[in-house]
Formats: sequence, structure tokens, C-alpha cells
Amino acid sequence: MIHIRNIQLGSKKNFYLILKTKKRIYIVAQDKNGKLAGCILLKNTEEEKKICTLFVHPDYRKQGVGRKLVEQTLLELGEHPLITVSDRNIAQLMPLLKKKGFHLSAVKKGVYRPEDTEYYFNDQRADIIKNGLIPVLIHRMNQMNQR
Repeated sequence: MIHIRNIQLGSKKNFYLILKTKKRIYIVAQDKNGKLAGCILLKNTEEEKKICTLFVHPDYRKQGVGRKLVEQTLLELGEHPLITVSDRNIAQLMPLLKKKGFHLSAVKKGVYRPEDTEYYFNDQRADIIKNGLIPVLIHRMNQMNQR
């Protein structure tokens, strides 16, 4: 089943169309003439809340379209969805991600393309491994070895 809803964010220039399926949410931003200004594809499952794709047409960059798409994403998925950004796009997205409270969790080389580096933001799995799980496991293994 697909659920479609229209919303208005900000000025009357930007029209947002949201299409929802069980696991995906598509948000499309159009200008007042119906031309594509930007879009975002989201994954919404119990296991993962993720921004899969964020695109703003070059003619509409630096006009708040990306910010509004991310703000709507936060309403749809909650405060901390996962997003990965390639090194080719990190410079243009970093200010927006920082402003919206995303935090860098991991950096991995060759995930999608051998030559690219991917930056993971809000990756709870990486945060657990980096900040909690590994030190706890090492401590427990040391305790077991001392018995």
C-alpha cells in the first residue's frame, strides 16, 4: 500500500510530496512551476532508520531545499537517522549535517566504490562497537580468563 500526502514547508515556493510504503519514504520538493527542486529517499524499518539518497537540483542549491528535506526527514524518522556520505560530497553536506545534529560515527574506505571513502553519521552500530561493546567484551573476557 502506498500512502501519499502533500505538505507545505516554509514559503509557498516549495511544494513537498511524500509517498510512503511499508519500508520507504520518498519526499519530493518542487518549485511553484512543478519543476523538481530536490528529493530524499528514506528507509524506515525497525532495524534501520536511514537517509539513502539526498539530492538537490543545482539550480536550487543554497536556497534551503536540502535543509527543509532533512527537517522533514527528522519528523518522519526521528532525530538520529543514519546517513553515509562519500568523500566526493562530504564538503557540501557537512555544514548541514552538523547544523542538524548529525555526528560522525565511522569512516570506511571502499564500501561502495574501491576509490571512495564513506563517512557514516549516526551509525548506532559503529557507536556501540567504538564506545561500548568492544571494551565491555574485552573486560568480560579478561574476567573469565582470571577464574
